[in-house]
Amino acid sequence: MSRVRARFSVLVVTYNSREDVSALLTDVERLAPQAGVVLVDNASQDRTVEHVVSRFPRVVTIANKRNLGYASAINQGLRRCTTEFVFLFNPDIRLPDPDFFGLLLGAARSSSRVAAVGPLQYQPRADGLHLDLTWSYWSPAGLRLYFGRRFGRAPSACLNVPFLNAGCLLLRRSALFEIGLLNERYFLYGEEPDLCLKLRRLGYECRLEPRTWVVHRRESSLSTWTRPARLGVRLKGLLNIADALLRGYAGLLWAFVRKERSTA
Repeated sequence: MSRVRARFSVLVVTYNSREDVSALLTDVERLAPQAGVVLVDNASQDRTVEHVVSRFPRVVTIANKRNLGYASAINQGLRRCTTEFVFLFNPDIRLPDPDFFGLLLGAARSSSRVAAVGPLQYQPRADGLHLDLTWSYWSPAGLRLYFGRRFGRAPSACLNVPFLNAGCLLLRRSALFEIGLLNERYFLYGEEPDLCLKLRRLGYECRLEPRTWVVHRRESSLSTWTRPARLGVRLKGLLNIADALLRGYAGLLWAFVRKERSTA
């Protein structure tokens, strides 16, 4: 079984993403040729795996025979990586900033308590790129950054935020194994709040690095699904998010109560 041995790793989960992942892996080759890359495919039917194997032979490819879901696929990939830092990408991410990898790694290495770092994410629309309102801005500091960036008065300092978007994320691998990796009960959606709240419960930080950015063509792979299937997975996703928030905040409260009892 091959393993990834590099200064840092890149992990991509695909589902019918041949064209998207080809563009992403080309960006990775251009900006970080030294990175080890793991791709986990959830039973694509568009020959994603065959294309990656022929076009990007250095990529370690895991081809699942059925769609195991996003969190399960990420966990598969994390077990194959050996580096402390792993960049998690959706295949519909583009990397226009040449300083992307260095800035996120710098933020992660600033403290051993930083477990996750994310960039700004822009979504392409007909009239240009727009800053995407993701989980990362669900805090007073995050909202100030979001609206400040929209109106040209944004702070540039790295922010400690409660949540990050899993579409593009730098992760500290040891912290993820400490929390037991991602929760595989969530097939799609819900993994972000679950992950971030578990990290916070153990005293880790999630940071948003506003000096770098990516383009995120959100939910590109879902466009290959039928409309009823997309509706079903989104409704299930809302339930997953609600479940993750309830469980996560309950865990934070219980950890606080236990800490108070131990110091009483």
